[in-house]
Amino acid sequence: MAYSAQARTNMITNQLEPSGVVSQGLLEAIAKVPRELFVPKEFQEASYLDDDIPLGHGNRYLIEPRVFARLLQAAEVIQRHRVLDIACGTGYSSAILAELTEHIVAIESAGELAEVARRNLHELKASVELFNASLIGGYSLKAPYDLIFINGAVSFIPDELIEQLSEGGRIVGVLCENPHAGIGQAIRWTKMGERLHPEILFDATIPLLTEFEQKRNFEF
Repeated sequence: MAYSAQARTNMITNQLEPSGVVSQGLLEAIAKVPRELFVPKEFQEASYLDDDIPLGHGNRYLIEPRVFARLLQAAEVIQRHRVLDIACGTGYSSAILAELTEHIVAIESAGELAEVARRNLHELKASVELFNASLIGGYSLKAPYDLIFINGAVSFIPDELIEQLSEGGRIVGVLCENPHAGIGQAIRWTKMGERLHPEILFDATIPLLTEFEQKRNFEF
């Protein structure tokens, strides 16, 4: 199947815009980046379908376009932002973010996927610092970040990530406190002082990142 700018235009017109994705800068970035480059060969025909695409390594997926775009729009990325892209997989989210700001740090704990992402981003000449690192640990050497973007559902936000967020900075992702229920909520957390203040955006169902399945300790 031949892919082209027309396939991306159709995705924007038929999936993203009807879902309320109206940020011109974001839509231009999505129109520019070839999504099929980041998809395993056996799934390339599904590159522009509104579905999560498995990347291998158990729980790694390319998030469906509609949810991904709505999350990134809610992040309200601007040129000066420093961004940490968590679970970047094969690099698609990082490539889009690199169209919006020059300061991107991406982490991926699956070594093989990190290498694929590195090759893909190099091919597109995307300005991204990519590290093979623990997802829940973030990457403190490059902190603080104005935005932490999480590619997958989580059941909690680790303290390490909160500490790496600048005052007024945001974490955007999908919270699924009960993984067995399968339904989560897209949330934008804003750091005020030492705490995160959540804003529920919309319901979303995307695959859970197993590294974020840990449960919080009880607080008394």
